[in-house]
Amino acid sequence: MTRPRIAITTGEPAGIGPEIAAIAAGDALDADIVLIGDETLIAERASAAGSPWPARATVLHVPLATERPAGQLDTRNAPYVLATLDHAIDGALAGRYGAIVTAPVQKA
Repeated sequence: MTRPRIAITTGEPAGIGPEIAAIAAGDALDADIVLIGDETLIAERASAAGSPWPARATVLHVPLATERPAGQLDTRNAPYVLATLDHAIDGALAGRYGAIVTAPVQKA
């Protein structure tokens, strides 16, 4: 039996999503994980959360529109969040991913 391939989008860059995604990628034993988001952001937040990095995951790098520290929203990153979702959806529809997990996103 082959391991499922799961895409995890990293959500709102100012929120907890990048940390959750990094921790999930580090804990996944029975699946191939593809994190979709900004590679530098994921690595920084994994380190801040005490999660081992690099995790046993592939990172599909989607660059942030603008750097933002945790807790400080910036609407210029809205296209980034949508791009991560688009990559995950396109990959699932093309059969590259068996499932998609999305980290929290700012909906305002």
